[in-house]
Amino acid sequence: MNESEKYLKNIIYVLIVGAFVSCLFIFRSWIFPYITSKSISFRIMVELMFLAYIILALQFSKYRPKKSWILYSLLIFTGIAIITSVFGINPKLSFIGDLERMWGINMWVHLIAFFIVVSSVLKTKKEWFTFLNITLIFTSYIAIYGYLQRWGVEGLFQTGITRIQSVLGNSAYVAGILLLSSILSFYLLIKTKGFWWKSLFVLHILIQLPAMFLAEIRGAQIAFFFVLLFISIVFLFKLESKKIKYGIVSFLFLLVVIFGLAFQNKEAEWVKNNSILHRLTSITLSGGTARTRLISWEAGLNALKERPVMGFGMENYYYAFDKYFQADYYNIASTETWFDRAHNMVMENLVAHGIFGILAYLSIFIVTLIYLYKMYKKDSEQNWLSSLFLSSLVIAYFIQNFFVFDSLTVTMVFFFLLAYINFKVTDSLESEVIYEKQLPKFANGAVISLSLIVAFYLVFGMNITHANVAKQNYEVQKSFYQDNDLLKTQSKMKDLFAINSYLNRDSVTMTTDTLTKITPQIKSQEQAQAAFKIIDFLINKFREHEEINDQDAYMKLNMARLYMLKAGFLQKDSVAFKGVLNEAKIVIEKSVELSPERLHNFYFLSKINIALGDYQGAVDAMEKALSYNHKYADTYIYLSQAYEAIGNKEKAEEYLKKAYELKPSLKKD
Repeated sequence: MNESEKYLKNIIYVLIVGAFVSCLFIFRSWIFPYITSKSISFRIMVELMFLAYIILALQFSKYRPKKSWILYSLLIFTGIAIITSVFGINPKLSFIGDLERMWGINMWVHLIAFFIVVSSVLKTKKEWFTFLNITLIFTSYIAIYGYLQRWGVEGLFQTGITRIQSVLGNSAYVAGILLLSSILSFYLLIKTKGFWWKSLFVLHILIQLPAMFLAEIRGAQIAFFFVLLFISIVFLFKLESKKIKYGIVSFLFLLVVIFGLAFQNKEAEWVKNNSILHRLTSITLSGGTARTRLISWEAGLNALKERPVMGFGMENYYYAFDKYFQADYYNIASTETWFDRAHNMVMENLVAHGIFGILAYLSIFIVTLIYLYKMYKKDSEQNWLSSLFLSSLVIAYFIQNFFVFDSLTVTMVFFFLLAYINFKVTDSLESEVIYEKQLPKFANGAVISLSLIVAFYLVFGMNITHANVAKQNYEVQKSFYQDNDLLKTQSKMKDLFAINSYLNRDSVTMTTDTLTKITPQIKSQEQAQAAFKIIDFLINKFREHEEINDQDAYMKLNMARLYMLKAGFLQKDSVAFKGVLNEAKIVIEKSVELSPERLHNFYFLSKINIALGDYQGAVDAMEKALSYNHKYADTYIYLSQAYEAIGNKEKAEEYLKKAYELKPSLKKD
């Protein structure tokens, strides 16, 4: 190995570790710190890593990707995702993503680049053993942080919470990543020789597995027990030791007995007090979480009928859900009616990328399992354990993804393990590199120069811009609550929106939410004038984003909220007052068109009509809402107010009484 090869490889080693470390970052002075801190840092690591890799692969052909249908399936899916997103509902959102998720084509391409580098550069068993151990250290750190968080240790982010969220900010992410790492730990425990190594892997299991269950995510638990059953059955057929077979059968029988008794005694204290048994035995299709997911998936299937081939585009599930939203949802989870994710990656990819997209997505898993089977068939005695456990990793990830959505940290670890699988199967099947010939010097120079330019733009252009948006958003939110001076807040808002980034689409919505909450606290004329200017500023920003995409019902709803806030600062019944409310009415009626069964649209429409003196219009709006859902108490409250305004006391009393019957707690309010 010459000096330049060694130097480039060491840089890539450091950046691979940096990619893992970046997923532990929490920058408290950024908005959505669990997401933005990790996503931007990870992207920078991958961009620098891929730049070093291009230089390495151009000089040394042995580091170029090997022929592999695992790689091809990833690239085919990526190609389809790009095409469907270009022709989707909101291409900008598909490619750039939003502040809360930081996903989209942008992040997906970075993950593909990460996979290519890792699977091409790590070429020896020693290298892979080292980095697999780094992966386990990384995941054990996540588990330990979660324990300390649960125990209420001071100084940690969100300390004192009962369901482990660790540095990831979401229990589902924690459970997903520890599910994969626990299986990996079991695999290395069995495959590795040496007392101290085995002791280390046992320690990892003891740290990670309980933490996975303390996250209390059913999808991960179901995936774990399914894989446990799968591995146990294979062991029964492959192992010769009768003692071990009896042990496995006894263990499986014990599990069946425990879970059988638990399902028969769901209300027993010993079941309720055990988080694992309680979570699994409480699974029901009629329960709150299950019902909301089923409604969401039904909306997804209806959306698929509309765009079966091209889909809605990545990150656009929200538009599909909103269009086919069912008002019955309010009876289950009235405070969480905005779904931007299907909580099922099969459904999400089906809606986002259409029929061909979902086939390409499923092919990633199918091709990987076929390759592992081929590796097993080539040398069953040597490869059966590797094939078994690596297949289990793929199956576990797929099952848990049937109940959640992709996140950076979990997907990064899966792609790292997929790169390891790719290494194992291409090494076993003796695959060749895709292109071995050296390029002419001028071509090498052109590729490296272009790569430097792109990397410079991505790191110092896009990523720094996104970091500034995240940081300045935090400053604006902090100013609202701490400065108590809307003039200062207005100045910070101008700094935020001076940043030219599509991510500011979320900034407008977040600022509107906060402004709506603090407006009732305004006392002075000076602050009222500042609020009035902020409202106009935000309305103009919404109008700018409307020019990019006019199909966002939530954006329309927020615009209506701003117009109603603005009307509150104007003299009642004045021309300006009525003009602003008419603008609000136009906007909210458009929101009704985009999401016909969203009850909040009708509530706002009723309020606007009452303020305009169109009392019959208010009644008509609420009667329409009632036709979509006659079991939701809030609708009767608004209908009662509409009849009160029209002067029909009898009807007003009748509907108010009905609201109290459906929701007695409203009497206290």
